[in-house]
Amino acid sequence: MTVVDTSALLHATAEVRALASACIGAWVDSVLRSRDGRFRLVISEEGWAELRDPYIVAAMDERLRMAGEWRCSNWLIFHELEDMDQFGEEGSAQRHQVRGLISKSPIKIIYGQSATAVPNATELLKLNPDEAELLTTLPQGVGLWRIGESAPVLVHPLLTSRAYELFNTDAGREG
Repeated sequence: MTVVDTSALLHATAEVRALASACIGAWVDSVLRSRDGRFRLVISEEGWAELRDPYIVAAMDERLRMAGEWRCSNWLIFHELEDMDQFGEEGSAQRHQVRGLISKSPIKIIYGQSATAVPNATELLKLNPDEAELLTTLPQGVGLWRIGESAPVLVHPLLTSRAYELFNTDAGREG
């Protein structure tokens, strides 16, 4: 496992963040193209931030299209589906590619959303009215899983007490 922790760039200038993203993306793509026979997960934890850059969006689109050949699974994690207006101009190639990334993704795991995010989530994820209504009431940790064309399923993962200790981030959220 290789993790690229970009948290130190949080307060860096936009130019520094863009340069770091370009370097990381070029490295990831070269590893994926290496054809070394390994299967890889590429997880973009701050998806909303990455989708603001048209070059990163194009690279993600290529990774999604080449996933089978490059032996990788691409995960794009949003904490909340934000307004699409932040991803390129209306009608732009960037906005079209962002929508394509979301629509082409065969697996969508959706956790609770704020009431203001539900209309956008409904449009982007093609949720039915019952699914959309559910998004504001999902308990923490319970997700609405949509896998391909199958019926959506509510999933509540079970953790051992040891796993809960390892993965619980509540202490970091205290004000």
